[in-house]
Amino acid sequence: MFFIPFEKKFQEIAGKETRGIIISQDGLDIPRGTYFFLESYCDDRDCDCRKVMISVIDVKNPKRGPLATIGFGWENAEFYVKWIYDDDLGNELTGSYLDGLQQTELSVSFLKLWKELVQDRAYVERIKKHYEIWKGQ
Repeated sequence: MFFIPFEKKFQEIAGKETRGIIISQDGLDIPRGTYFFLESYCDDRDCDCRKVMISVIDVKNPKRGPLATIGFGWENAEFYVKWIYDDDLGNELTGSYLDGLQQTELSVSFLKLWKELVQDRAYVERIKKHYEIWKGQ
């Protein structure tokens, strides 16, 4: 299974609803700048993984690639254990985690920031809505 950026198929929605953040002060674990949290979803039409992969991109230097790759599964552990048939991996897919893909020295800091942002239930609902749009295409 591959994860494809939401914006590849739904550019207009992504343009309006992609979450971004501006870091405007020094002294934080993340340098000043503007960062986007770009969503990607599974391209397997038969898969119902109910998760999103988030690529954290520096707006000023997008060609650098993701500064962190964060996985987020919004279902409970029981759902993922049943889906993947593996207790350990199923438990790891619940909530927010750094995916084994592309990580940098800033990844842990972005994961911490992401977890603070995800506490916003409206954001989680937006992600779920995007997932439904993606799967219903």
